[in-house]
Amino acid sequence: MGRLLLAVVIHGIAGGVGVVVFALIAETLKPKDFAGIFSAAPSIALASLVVTVIVIGSAAAARAADGMVAGGLGMLVFCAIAVPALRRKGAIRAVALVVPAWFLSSAAGLLLVIR
Repeated sequence: MGRLLLAVVIHGIAGGVGVVVFALIAETLKPKDFAGIFSAAPSIALASLVVTVIVIGSAAAARAADGMVAGGLGMLVFCAIAVPALRRKGAIRAVALVVPAWFLSSAAGLLLVIR
């Protein structure tokens, strides 16, 4: 239990520091359209992987990275469907359409990655 609590605390601290560093990088970029690339998700993912390797081990970090790849695939599908759906159907209907698509594509991506 103590080791798990330590991992959670370190994850939080490392994620916070990562967010600040990536936010500083994003502030220096021009045009600001590229700032989203350096938003919170990459820094938290990187910090999470580092802490997982240190506290739990590389096998657990590899499984976590597989999940991150699947989630990234799902997010790409989500974005590709969301933009046209928002234009054609409005916000409520678009969300009803794209959230299941995100879930299914993430699940399919996870099945592909773990095999």
